[in-house]
Amino acid sequence: MPAYESLKVKIQYSPTNLDVVESGTIVFENPTVGKWEYNVEGKGMLPTVMEPQPISTAVGGNTSSMLTFKNPFKEPATVHVHMETDDTKIFSLLLKRNKFSIGPLGILQIPYSFSPQTMTESKATIVVSMSKQLVWKYPLRGIAESASAAIDYHFKTRARRPHEEELRIVLPGFHDLSPADTFSYELNVQNPQHKGLIERSVFFEQQGDRLLSSDDPLVFQMRFEPLRPFKTNTEFVIYKSTGGRWKFNVVFEALEPEVDDVIVIQSPLHKTSSVSFKLNNHLKSYAEFTAYFTADSAPEFLVQPKNGRLAPYGKEGTNFIVSFTPTEYGKAKIGRMVIQTEEMQWTYEIRGSHPQYKIPEVGGGRIANKLSKDVVRQMKAKQSTKKNFLKENLRTSQYHSNKSPKKGEPAGYQSQANISYRGGASTAAGARTRDLSHERSTQGRGV
Repeated sequence: MPAYESLKVKIQYSPTNLDVVESGTIVFENPTVGKWEYNVEGKGMLPTVMEPQPISTAVGGNTSSMLTFKNPFKEPATVHVHMETDDTKIFSLLLKRNKFSIGPLGILQIPYSFSPQTMTESKATIVVSMSKQLVWKYPLRGIAESASAAIDYHFKTRARRPHEEELRIVLPGFHDLSPADTFSYELNVQNPQHKGLIERSVFFEQQGDRLLSSDDPLVFQMRFEPLRPFKTNTEFVIYKSTGGRWKFNVVFEALEPEVDDVIVIQSPLHKTSSVSFKLNNHLKSYAEFTAYFTADSAPEFLVQPKNGRLAPYGKEGTNFIVSFTPTEYGKAKIGRMVIQTEEMQWTYEIRGSHPQYKIPEVGGGRIANKLSKDVVRQMKAKQSTKKNFLKENLRTSQYHSNKSPKKGEPAGYQSQANISYRGGASTAAGARTRDLSHERSTQGRGV
């Protein structure tokens, strides 16, 4: 048993003596905490009327059943069997005799049949007697019914998406309406595991319990509010107060809900990246949960924890960690993660991918091999202004010709101009010719 929890134990007592106290002991034992002992006592009393035994079939049909009687004593006994009924055509015993001998704690099988003629309820009683005081009475309750063999209604919706519909049901085979007839309904779940889901998600509201005519429909408002996916078969049964019932086969199907969220995880190859989030139960109580990825999900995903107790609404949620470990390059991986309790389901789409590759950029240490814009502008301005070297040389020649000879130089000697040789060989030869003619003129004046 879980801590601080309780356990219900059913005790069945079948006395084997009359007016004698019988006792026993019930023991609960655990190797760690010890054992508990409970003393019980019982006393056999004279038999009374037993619980009614229901039996049903369609109008005009015939069915049979078996009543089991057990000799409660440790000695052999002789019993007499007979039936009390108002109409032997509806109920009858399938026995060739009515006296039987039963051994100690022995069993006697008593067969009987039921054949309803109208859509009403019939009653009978099987009486088993050992003496005037030891008499067992077993009431029989015969119910005429109309049962459908097909699927009459199929309600389908997504989990957490309510569906409402009005049902207008005409009772087949119903002709004799009495002013005292009232109608009620019951929903029977075929699968016991889905009984709790149906009780919490399916609601019927009957608009009226009487009919003005046997051809009028009974009207019901149905609301289907599933919180998690499931599919189950049920029987929708309508009872008539004066006897008779109608069975309709109804299927309730809750499809997968919409995705609650999309989680994207990026991770390099062969490395694990994780994302965590917290989740609370939708009720103010703890709930056992299971967390898993569906079979069609990529195997690179993992969720922890896989089971546990989900924190109630209003408190700090239970932490979940989703991990992604890619093992190969290719398209993005997709998984479907489900967290499910007995009443609720949450669904998440997980997408795993690789980080986008970027070409690395040099962040420093490069040589500045480009001139600035200001320097380039200044250089262009200087290049546009060309120097006239010939003009400069002539200006220099005139300057030197006007100067007196320096000390140590012969009279009449003039310094040569700094003539550029950009003009080529002809320019140099011309300069030499001018110098020679200047010498001749000077010498002639000296003579």
